[in-house]
Amino acid sequence: MQAFEAKLKEVIDSSFFSNSMYICVLGYALFKVASRYTSDIFQTFLILGSLIVLVIYRKKFSHEKTFWLFAATLLIQFISWINSLYQIPSLAMSSPNLSVLDDLFMFIFIAFWLKGSQRKTIFFLFSFIIGVILSLYLRSEGDFLNHLIRGVNGQRVDFHITNAQHTSLISGAACLYLITYLSFNWYNSKVYSKSYFLLNLAILFLFLFLFLIVVITQSRQVWLALFLAISTLPLTLYLYRKSRSNLFKTSCFYLLIPMFLIIFSQTSIIKNRLNAEHEIINSELFESRKNIPISSIGLRIHFLAESLPWIQRNTLLGTGEETRILVIQQSTVLPEGIREEFKHLHNSNAETLVSYGIIGFVILYILFFYPVIKNCQLRESQNLDLFKVLGIAFLIYWLIVNNFESYFYMTSGQWVFNVFFGAIYTFYLTDKISGKENN
Repeated sequence: MQAFEAKLKEVIDSSFFSNSMYICVLGYALFKVASRYTSDIFQTFLILGSLIVLVIYRKKFSHEKTFWLFAATLLIQFISWINSLYQIPSLAMSSPNLSVLDDLFMFIFIAFWLKGSQRKTIFFLFSFIIGVILSLYLRSEGDFLNHLIRGVNGQRVDFHITNAQHTSLISGAACLYLITYLSFNWYNSKVYSKSYFLLNLAILFLFLFLFLIVVITQSRQVWLALFLAISTLPLTLYLYRKSRSNLFKTSCFYLLIPMFLIIFSQTSIIKNRLNAEHEIINSELFESRKNIPISSIGLRIHFLAESLPWIQRNTLLGTGEETRILVIQQSTVLPEGIREEFKHLHNSNAETLVSYGIIGFVILYILFFYPVIKNCQLRESQNLDLFKVLGIAFLIYWLIVNNFESYFYMTSGQWVFNVFFGAIYTFYLTDKISGKENN
């Protein structure tokens, strides 16, 4: 048995096997939304190869907290189902579904195969950018230009990617990485060669194109999340790269942000979208829910109100993953058409609390903060500052958008999460597995 494991370890550690898994990682970044069938091929090989690694390196992996968090999510899903059998026996599922949260842990495999390589990680993130553009083009089914024109003319478009919120999410995440990369280069570089200038100019054009997509998809939660995440960049970049010149750059950055925001808010698309549903904000929300219309904002308020009694009754454990559907189906307030049409609560936090309680909620939030904190503690190289800054910005982005949509449990959200957290986590995981422990 030991001889077999030694031979298997030799295969795993070979350049051919490692490069093959890296190709699978790139395939995941490129095709997860653009072509689900193609992505599944890469993802299957990625999972199989990674499971072999988990077996061979089980002792090293067993000391890493993310794997214990994975085990904890499996346990809470099972316990929540058991609780549903006692609390809502007539509505409970006949068997537990233990795979609902599993897709959020794909980032561990991605992080392992990136091997803590800055070059591989940057190429992987740019593959995600290409994947976003591929998704826009392929999912629009030959109607890409028409979507673009209609969007510029003020019509809300989605390029046939689930709905506009999901299109906006992936485009906003791509914008966040590109602006972080450009900002890091600006803070870091002292010599501006022609090739350097052309590279950054190309990246700027990519950013502007994807930012246009964010605008025309008209998703207000992404606008808010992107603005707040970008607003953290000057401060975090300066804290990691303190100098007199960077202090000046930081000051310029914070002068440009409100100016850009004023100009941005004056465009007709933005003004019309921000002014939509303003009557909901002015209505007497706390007197009666009957005053709240069934609209984009109003529906989210109704769903949250429906969730609260379920959360109060099963605060610690929830009642299983089906609960997020039951909240809507069992409502006595929501119209019948809404109960039949909607299958999720448009809020990841509410869905987690009704399904898995405070315990499940805490486990997930530890998962979100742990890789970012550990990455920020690394001292190996100043070049890692790009990923430390990106980690903080993306965490802000991720936490905000999930208050308005159920991205924890949807393909586009899981794709974005796994790509960014894989890139953020790879440096710490590589140190941990190799035993360097530089933090």
